[in-house]
Parts: sequence; structure tokens; C-alpha cells
Amino acid sequence: MQKQIISFFLFIFFIETAIAQNVNSNELIESLVESIAEESSEDVDLTELSEQLTFYLENPLNINEATYSQLEELQFLTELEIHNIISYIKRNGQLMSIYELQLVENLSALSIERLAYFATAEKIEQKQEYSLLKSLKYGQNQLFLRTEFYLEEPLGYSEIDSIEFQENPSARYLGNRLKYYARYKYHYKNKIMWGITAEKDAGEAFGGEHAKQGFDYYSAHLQLNKIGKIQTLALGDYQLKFGQGLVLWSGMATKKSAYVMNIRRRENGIQKYSSVDENLFMRGAATTLNLGNFDISAFFSHKNIDANLSLSDTIDDEIYEISSLQNTGFHRTISELNDRKVVGETVFGSNLTFRAKEFKLGITFLHYSFETELVKEVKPYNMFEFQGTQNTNAGLNYQYQRNKTFVFGESAISQNGQMATTNGAILNLAPQISFSVLHRYFQKGYQAYYSNAFGETGKTYNESGLYFGTEIHPYKKFTISAYFDSYSFMWLRSSIYAPSHGNEYFVQLDYQTSRDFSMYLKFKYEEKQENLSSETSAIRQIANIESFQVRYQLSYNATKFLNFKSRFEVSHYHKTLSDKKYGFLIYQDINYTFQKFPLKLNFRYAIFDTDDYDVRIYAYENDILYGFSIPAYYSKGMRTYFNLSYSFSEKISLWFKYSQTFYSDLQTIGSGKDEINGNVKSQIKLQLRYIF
Repeated sequence: MQKQIISFFLFIFFIETAIAQNVNSNELIESLVESIAEESSEDVDLTELSEQLTFYLENPLNINEATYSQLEELQFLTELEIHNIISYIKRNGQLMSIYELQLVENLSALSIERLAYFATAEKIEQKQEYSLLKSLKYGQNQLFLRTEFYLEEPLGYSEIDSIEFQENPSARYLGNRLKYYARYKYHYKNKIMWGITAEKDAGEAFGGEHAKQGFDYYSAHLQLNKIGKIQTLALGDYQLKFGQGLVLWSGMATKKSAYVMNIRRRENGIQKYSSVDENLFMRGAATTLNLGNFDISAFFSHKNIDANLSLSDTIDDEIYEISSLQNTGFHRTISELNDRKVVGETVFGSNLTFRAKEFKLGITFLHYSFETELVKEVKPYNMFEFQGTQNTNAGLNYQYQRNKTFVFGESAISQNGQMATTNGAILNLAPQISFSVLHRYFQKGYQAYYSNAFGETGKTYNESGLYFGTEIHPYKKFTISAYFDSYSFMWLRSSIYAPSHGNEYFVQLDYQTSRDFSMYLKFKYEEKQENLSSETSAIRQIANIESFQVRYQLSYNATKFLNFKSRFEVSHYHKTLSDKKYGFLIYQDINYTFQKFPLKLNFRYAIFDTDDYDVRIYAYENDILYGFSIPAYYSKGMRTYFNLSYSFSEKISLWFKYSQTFYSDLQTIGSGKDEINGNVKSQIKLQLRYIF
């Protein structure tokens, strides 16, 4: 009875605070995605992360029966917070309310607030046997139709008899400038999921001589979870994530971010694949069986992938050599079509994981082969990279948790005998102080095509480094997050023809009141090395590069339906013997949910001024559901967009986004076939969702 009384008063207190803050759930997802992904300047597919968080928003996780891996999928919880939640429930029984989490040791108020959106605390009902008929009756079907395009016509779409294509007509894009996307997905709780995805990129043909199959890309998947001893069964397209990514990690992987404690790769084994990366996934079958303390996984995949041909017989279409593997997924011109799905790839392997109360040990084996030999043009920087037709990797990973300490790591070897290792620890030094450390060492000759471990480049070779992170809660409303990462490259890289090193510093101060106001100040500084110039010469001079960014952001909820977000950011870049470069970005966001009809509006007006692309600034934008955009702001000008979401009913929803960038100092935008003649670039995105 005492527990029920305490839970009731905690509920009353916390719900008043939650109502006062009025945080829009969609804004929360976007904030999480930006914090996790913004440190990646390269193109990264965030669909998986966005879809994962949206799933738990629409299907809240019952925290009383949540597994460790399910809580990990929420991303914002640290290992120690997850451990303390599960330990509290084991000691005290099921939670009466989600707000009882305030009694969990070292669980921050911010984490509890976020959990209130993605989780519930419901009494665990008696488990029922899985029924296919029940899943078909009560499952949810969703259909998505999407298109997006630029209003201004890039050079690649010019008439075939224009000056640009008179000498080489086949260089013109074969299709129109519309991107088409269609997806059907079905799920019954977290038990069964299947779906089909189809996509045509802008410039690709749709039907006709060059695309008789219609869409350029098709993907299908079926996944069953927790049926008897079968933990997971995946058929069709799927992803694999084991250990710390030294051997096998397909799909998105987080890097250094404001979540300074989340340095451990959070493996979830076998997962369905429904995104649009056309090469880096598995196609075949995979399963995980649970045998007491052991999980046994096995997988097989075979598919054709894109590659550049270097030696082939045009008479009998036989391919003898390829010079590189292609991961862009673009098939817009004749030359790109010639590289489409020309090489067969076979992947198979297994994982054996032993789980005890506080300890986990896993062994991963992977073998992949290509039907055609990969023969690269050997240059000094790539002389240790993989060439040939097949490779094998094996790795041993571990994790151990005791009280307030969590240690983890993995060591792996490739077929050529080269090794890679990463090891880390997360500690709770005091109720208000957490600390993380990670060391990695990847030999320059380590070869693992499907690896993606924590590091500076995301390429698991030719790197060593030491990372320190800390999160401090000095007062109730303040959070200080900081990290320092020192790294080195033992061998040459494409951008520097000598061994090199670098250091990165990050500090962020968050302040959030108990009502409608939050802000943060972020500082990031990096020093690294690069070739002084791109000129070809036998000996190149090495340049030191210094860069820093400072950002201030303020978010204010004026009412339950109206939110304002303001940001100011400056950047600096200096390379040896070059002028110092500066840039700034300032924007204002307005997010409004209409009260009398189901319409949501996101609006941004941004002004930017940078000396050139070296001081570009990235900023996450609101987008259509499961869509994302993190454009680079560079040169001088302004950018604006508005994003509308309207629900015609509980079953039918429509998203519309219009964005435009104006450059005051440019006469053309982009380069090559993507060049736009003019200083304005406008884009439209349109998406329809039907639930049945």
C-alpha cells in the first residue's frame, strides 16, 4: 500500500510538470535524431533511427517487461540507467506508474521525461501463445507513397541535342527529376513484421527501355520475433549487428555526439531491412535461437551489387575484373547503369553468445566472397586495402556489468592475419557524475567490408585512438556533457600522404527549467592534418588544420500548441599557409499545432554567411515522416522551409514540405550534371500515408 501511495503522489507531481513543459513528441524525436547524427557530415541514412523512435511513440514499450536491448533502442538511456531500471523492477516488482521511475537511482529527470513519451508501465498479463490468425486480425497495415523533386532543372536533364550533350548524348540523365518512393509495411506488436519498399532516384528511368522493371530498387522483408525458441527469424532483406562492429555491423551506426556516454555499439543481432541503401544489406535468411544461456545465430545472403568494371568481354558479357565497389545506388546514366548489379556477392556466418547475470561473451564468424575479382589501382595510401574475391573475419566480444561499472570490448582478425581491437568502460563515479573511456586500435591492414566500429572515420582500419567522456549534473536544471578524443593514423590516407594525428574537444552545457524553457551552448574544437595542396608531386607538405564551432540554441513553448526555437552558430577553419575562414548561421523555427483541425506546421527562416565550403554548417530540418534532411549551409544567402502535416482521418495523413535556398553571391549552384544555372534552389516533398 505504501508503494501505491508514493506512486500516486509522484504521478501527480510529475504530470503537472509534464503538462507545463508541453514538449511536442515529434519535436523530441527530431531533437534526438539531430543530437545523435549531426556529427556525421557524410550522407547517413537516418530512416532506421527515425522509424525506430516513431514505432515506440505509436506503440509504447511496457517497461515492466522491456528487455535490455529494447531499452537500448530508445538511444537516450545510458547503460547504467538501463541497468538501474531493470534492477529496480527486479527488486521492487512491477511499476505502478511510469513516474515511479523517479525512485530509480541515478536516473535523470530528463530521461524520465523522455521515457514518458516512449514507454508505459502496465501490469504484465499472462503470456499467450502466438497465433497467426490473431496477428492477421489485429495487426496494422501502412502504405506510404512519396515523391520529391527540385523545381529548378539541373544540367543533367537538358535536352539531348543541347550543347552540353552534343558530343556525348549518353551522359544525360535517363529519367525525370522526380524521386518516387512506395512502401507497404505490416506489424503485429513486436511479434511479426513484413513489408515491401520500392524506389526510383531522381534522374533514373522509370519503365521503358532502361528500366523495364519499373522502380530501380525493390526490397522485401519478413521478420518473426520470440516464437518458441526462435528469438528472431528474418527472410528477405535484413541487417546484422554484432559485437562492437569490428566484424559485422550493417546499417546505421552512431558516432561521437552530445550523448557522450553512448560509446558502446548497441548490438541487436538480426533486424529487418526496409531502407533504401541499395548495397549494404543482406538478402537471404537469418535466425537466432535461444537455448538457455546461449543465443545461436546463423545467416546466409546472396545478392548482386554495384561495381566499376575494369576488364570485361563485351561479346559474351563476361566480367573478369572490377576496380571498386559502388555504394551510391544511383543509376541515372548509361555508365551508371553499366555498373548496376554486375557482381554477385555471397555472405554467410554465425554468432554464438553466452549470457550470464552480469556477463556476456560472443563469438562472430563472417565470410564474404565476390564472383568477380576486385583489383584496385594500387596507390601508396590504399596498398593495404582488400583486393581479391573473398575474405573471412572472426571476432570475440564481451561485456561485464557490476554495480556502477560497465566494461565492454571486441577483438577481431581478418584473413590476412591483421587485427583490430576496441575496449571501453562506463562508470558512475557519483550520483551526479558519469565517466566513459574507450580505446581502439585498428591495424592498417585489417580488412572487414561489413565492419563499422566507433572511431574517427567509420572505417575500421589504420586508426588508433583514446576517447574520454563525462556527463555532470551540477544542479537540478543543468547538465554538462564533454568529451576529448585523440586519434592517429599509422599509414597514409587519401587526404594525407603521411602518418597523421588529430585531437577533438567537445563541451555542451544544457539548461532546462521545469516549465517551458530550455537552451544549450555547444563548443567543438578539432585539430588534424592534411596534404597542404592537392597538386600531384612525389613529396607533399603536410598542413595543420584547426576548426571550431560554437552554437547557442534556445527553445521556448509559448503555449501547449506553439513552440519557438532559435539558433546561432559560428564556425572557423584555418589551414597552414591559408587565410583564416569564418562563417555563421542564424535561424528561427516556429512549430505550431492547430487546435480546431488536425494540422501541424513547422517553419524556418535562416540566414547564413560563410567564406566557403570549408566552414559549412550543418543543421537538421523538420521533414516528412521517416524522411530527413541535414543540409550544409555555405556561401552567403538565406534558406526557408515550411513543413505541413494534415490528418484527414485516423487512417489517412498527408505531409508536404517546401524548401528554398537563395545564394546572394553565386551564379550557379552545384557542379557537373547537378549544376543549376541560377542562384535559387527549391525542393518539394509530398507524402501520403494510409493505415488499414
